[in-house]
Amino acid sequence: MKRKFLLSLCAVLVLGLAAGCEDLPQVSTSEDSQVSSGELEYGDGSTLNMAVQYQANTGMVLDAEFAPYNAADGVEYQAGDFKPVWKELQSRLKFTINDVTPRESNLTRMFEKLQLDNFEGVHIANGPVSYINREALTRNRFVALNEHWDRLPNFKKFLDENEIVKINITAGDGNIYFAPYFDGYNDLERMFIARVDWVEKLLDGDEIAYDTETLLGETYYTPYMPETLDTKISVPNAEGSAVQEITKKYTKNVITKQNELEVKNGKNVCEVLVDHIDETYGEQYNKRSDLFVGVDAAYDADELVALFRCVKTNPKLLTGSDEKPVVPFFPRAKSHDRSSDILRLMAIWGVRGFESRSDYLFIDENGVLQDARVQEDTMDGLERLNQLYKEKLILQDFNDNSATSGGSGKYREDLCKDNLGFMTYDYNQTTTILNRAHEEEHEGFNLAPVMPAIANWLNDGKYFHFTESIRSVKTEGWGITTNATGNVLYKALQLFDYFWSEEGNRLMSYGPEAWIDGTIEYMGRTVPKLSAKALEELATLAAGNYTNYYRRFLGGTLPIGYIKEQGMEYQTVHPKGQVGLDKLMKAMELGTFKTVLVNPTESDNPFFKMVPTTFPLTKAEETTNEEIIIPTLGEKFKPRSSGGYIEFLKYITNGFGATGEEETLTKEGLIDQIVNEWNQKIYIAIYRDSYERLYK
Repeated sequence: MKRKFLLSLCAVLVLGLAAGCEDLPQVSTSEDSQVSSGELEYGDGSTLNMAVQYQANTGMVLDAEFAPYNAADGVEYQAGDFKPVWKELQSRLKFTINDVTPRESNLTRMFEKLQLDNFEGVHIANGPVSYINREALTRNRFVALNEHWDRLPNFKKFLDENEIVKINITAGDGNIYFAPYFDGYNDLERMFIARVDWVEKLLDGDEIAYDTETLLGETYYTPYMPETLDTKISVPNAEGSAVQEITKKYTKNVITKQNELEVKNGKNVCEVLVDHIDETYGEQYNKRSDLFVGVDAAYDADELVALFRCVKTNPKLLTGSDEKPVVPFFPRAKSHDRSSDILRLMAIWGVRGFESRSDYLFIDENGVLQDARVQEDTMDGLERLNQLYKEKLILQDFNDNSATSGGSGKYREDLCKDNLGFMTYDYNQTTTILNRAHEEEHEGFNLAPVMPAIANWLNDGKYFHFTESIRSVKTEGWGITTNATGNVLYKALQLFDYFWSEEGNRLMSYGPEAWIDGTIEYMGRTVPKLSAKALEELATLAAGNYTNYYRRFLGGTLPIGYIKEQGMEYQTVHPKGQVGLDKLMKAMELGTFKTVLVNPTESDNPFFKMVPTTFPLTKAEETTNEEIIIPTLGEKFKPRSSGGYIEFLKYITNGFGATGEEETLTKEGLIDQIVNEWNQKIYIAIYRDSYERLYK
C-alpha cells in the first residue's frame, strides 16, 4: 500500500532564500495544540549534559572571540556565558544545561569525537542525522522518540500533519531517533549569484571601451549546445506577469566563433558574443544583459562560458585596472566543503545529483535511484570543468588558501573586496549582504541572484531552467542518548517538544523578547519584528550576515530539531539580493523555472522527485555501510569539513589521464574504480532496496 503524501501544508513566501508561495510545514500554533507545564511531569530542576554546536564558535556559550558582548537585553555577556537564547531557555523550562560540547571545528567532527568517547556522560547531542540513525540502530545509543509521543505532543502533531516529513526521518526499524532541522522548507536554497553591473557593462550599449591588451589565451572549451539551433524557450515576460516564448535561433555556435578568432582579446571576444545575441534573439530583449540577468533570461551553458571569457579579458573595463586578473567563477571558500561548489557548476550542462539531499543520489525519469558519481554525464561535466580551469575561467588553485590576494581561503570575501570576482554559487542572504560592504567602495557594485542556464535536462531536445537546490529536511538534527533516564529523560523530551511550539520556535528563530519590537505583516500573517537594536547589532557585529549574528551572539537558528522561521531572515536580506531573487521566484510561480518536488504526486514525472534526506536502512545495512562503504566510497567523497577530500576536485585541476605528481584515470577507469574498488556497487544496491521499501 502506497503512503499518502503531505496534503496540509501552508503556502508561505520565503524571502531571502526564496520569495514565492511555497509549502512550509508549520509548527503548532493553536491553543489546543499546546501542553501546559502542569499536565505532565517534566523533571524540573534536572541538569542536562548537552553537546550542541554548529561550528567551534557557534555553540550554546559565548566564544572568547566575541566576548564581551553587550547585548540588547542590557546584559554584558562574557566568554563562557550561555548565550541569550540558551540562558532564557533554561529559565523558561526550569532546568540547567551542563555544556559538554567538544571544541571541534564543525558539527560532524564534534559528533565523531562523541562517538569515540561512546557518548559517555552525554544526554543530548546534535549532529548529522545519518550518524544518529547509525548509532541508534547498531549500538542502541539513541532514544526512539516515537515511544514517548505522550511527552512530545507538538512534535507529534507536526508529523501527523506532515506525513512526507515523517516518512523522511523514520529509520529502517520503524523508529524515529532524531528531531529534524529545517532551514526553510520547499524553497530555493543555493543559486547562481553574479555581478549584474558587470554584465551590463560588457553587453549594453553601442560603443563600449573593451580591453584590447588582455588576451584570452589558448582555448580548450568546446560546445555543449548544438552547432545550429532553432527552438523556443518558455520564460516569463519582462514584467514577470505571464509566460512567453523566446526564440533561440542561430546558425553557428558562439563558442565555435570565439574559438576561431585569430586575436582573442577582450574586444574581439565580446564583439562575437554581442553579435551572437543580436543575431540569435533580435528584438526580443529590452537590452542584451537581460539574456543573463533578466526575469526572462534564456541563456545556455555556451553563452555563459562566452560571457566568462568576456569577463576574463576585460579587467580594465570592469575594474579600472588590469594589474590583477578577474575571476569569472569562484567557490565561497577553501574551508568546509565550499570548494565542492565548483562541482555544482556542472548543472549548466544538465548534470544531476550535485545538489542532492543525500550523497549524490537522484531519481531518473524512469523512477530509478541513480548515483551521479558513476554517470557518463558527470564524467563529461568534469572534463568541461577542466577545460574551464585550463582557460582560467575558474579560480586557480582553489584548494590553496593563497588562491586570492587575501590569502585567507575566504574567496568570496576576498574577491568581492578586491573587485575581482564575477560569479559564484551560494546562499542569497549571506552572499548578497556583501553589497553593503562594497557598493560604495566599488562604483555600481551589484551582486545579485540570476537564473540558471537552460539545459537539455531530459535529453529530449527541450531546454528549460531547473534546479535540485530545494530545501527539505536538512542533514542535521538532534537526538536524546540512552544515557538519559528518569527525570533527565523527561526534561529532555520537554525540551525537544518545546521547539515545535509557537513559543519555542519564536525563541530559537528571533531570540528573546528584548530582540523583538512589535510585529510586521509577512505573507498574510503577523510575525515578530526585529528591534532596531537587533538590526544594529546585525550590521555592526556580523556585517549583516544573519547566521553569523544569531549563531555566534544570540545562540539562535542552530541546527537542532526545529523549523527556522523565515520571517526573521526576510528582515535581513539586502535589497539587491531581493530584486534578483524576485525574478527567480516569478519564474518558479509561472512554472518556467522547474525544481525537484518535495511533495510529488503519482502523475508527476519521477525525474522531478526529490531524493529523501535519510533512508530507512536496516541494522544489517547500517553495519555494511559503516564497515564497507564509509571506509572506501565515503572516504573518497568526504567533505573537507569532515577531514576529507572529494576525489573529483583533482579532475577539475588535472583532467583525465594525467601523469606526473597527481595522476588521474580515464573516464572509464574512474567509473570502474568507484563502482568496484570503492564499493559503489554495494552502496547503490543497499540504497535502492531501502528506497523501494520507503515508498511501498
